[in-house]
Amino acid sequence: MHSMNRHAEMMHDILCQEAVKVGLPLIVQGPSGCASYHCCTEPLTDTADYTFELMSFDILLNSKLAEHGILVSTLSRMYPNILLDMQDVAWFSERVPAALAEMKELYDELV
Repeated sequence: MHSMNRHAEMMHDILCQEAVKVGLPLIVQGPSGCASYHCCTEPLTDTADYTFELMSFDILLNSKLAEHGILVSTLSRMYPNILLDMQDVAWFSERVPAALAEMKELYDELV
């Protein structure tokens, strides 16, 4: 189980690092086994923080990730499994940059 959490945390780090590279606001919060991510700069602390606009951006991000083969929960969560290994982390790191770059373009058009 520790290995799964470590790999999930690596994937969260990749997501955050790549978002910084393209200038996309993105936060990953929560335990590694069920962390959520959102297109914003501060962690959500209240249900009121999850606005329609933020939900819309998260849905767009989910779509961009899916276009690059990364399937996530519709609740903007990444659920790892016990079989995750370094090959999965490498695969993830190869696909995330393009997905986030495309999302950043959409984000800039809509903001």
